[in-house]
Amino acid sequence: VSAKRDGAYLYLFGSVFLFITAINDILNLLAILTTGYISSYGFIGFLFSQTILLTKRYAHAFEELQFLKNNLEEKVIQRTEELNRAKITAESANNLKDKFIALVSHDLRSPTASVIGLLNVLIDDFEELEEAEKMEMIKMALQSSEYSLEMISQLLSMERLRNGKIEIHETPESVNQLVESVIQRLYFQSKNKGIRIHNQIPMDTKD
Repeated sequence: VSAKRDGAYLYLFGSVFLFITAINDILNLLAILTTGYISSYGFIGFLFSQTILLTKRYAHAFEELQFLKNNLEEKVIQRTEELNRAKITAESANNLKDKFIALVSHDLRSPTASVIGLLNVLIDDFEELEEAEKMEMIKMALQSSEYSLEMISQLLSMERLRNGKIEIHETPESVNQLVESVIQRLYFQSKNKGIRIHNQIPMDTKD
């Protein structure tokens, strides 16, 4: 607003100065005045005022352009930083997902391998095994299958929990039973390696 007002004043001053000198020359031409012809000075004054006006306008436009340039650079830098942070977050989430998939795959592979191993033993040594041994292997295969199914169910529960569809309720669990279930799942692998695993956790231990 101030720049426009200054420009209007300059334009008005130059125009008035040119108009006065023109009137002076007309009056001199009519022999009403004898001050001499000065309209050329008025024209020069008008041009000078317009030159100053254009210079101010160009300077103001340059300042605005410089401001917009600096503002644009700041926005570009800010946007680049935001994109870099988003990229780091996405990469971290992707790495976490890969680790989670690897962990789940490992945990699912173990009971599946145990079931396959037990079934192979039953097929290969079915005639030599006693009925009690067969039933024990079938029970262990069933436990390993139930463990895999339970893990899949837990994964689905985790997805529902992430979406806020279920609530968490803490309940005590028997540590002895948890350890025993792990030993049962590792029975086939430990047997092949000649390893005996004993559960020495007291029955009344709760977590």
